[in-house]
Amino acid sequence: MGSQDLIRFAIYATAHSFSVASFMIADTRLTLLEPNDQESLSAEMVNILRTYGGEELEAAMGDDFNGLYVVGVELLSTTTGMRMSVRRRGYVETSIVDEAEQLLASAWRELHLS
Repeated sequence: MGSQDLIRFAIYATAHSFSVASFMIADTRLTLLEPNDQESLSAEMVNILRTYGGEELEAAMGDDFNGLYVVGVELLSTTTGMRMSVRRRGYVETSIVDEAEQLLASAWRELHLS
């Protein structure tokens, strides 16, 4: 999954019993930003998503966050409280395997992720 797919997946997850805890953000060379920059930009992106919705976050990626890429998303299950991390190229780290598989499979079908 690339940057746009990860954003679309995060939007999808918020409608399916998950909340976005944070985004992992990289520069044009796909190098992760410094921790302080990462934290503040991620918080701003999460706020845009929660306050204004997915379309506004997608638009902001071309304007306010131009030159930055989402390389991962950290989700929090609203049912179990457990975390799930999804990164570029389909890397998934979680202890809630069944819940993660269900979410990823349904997102893959509905969003036609690559």
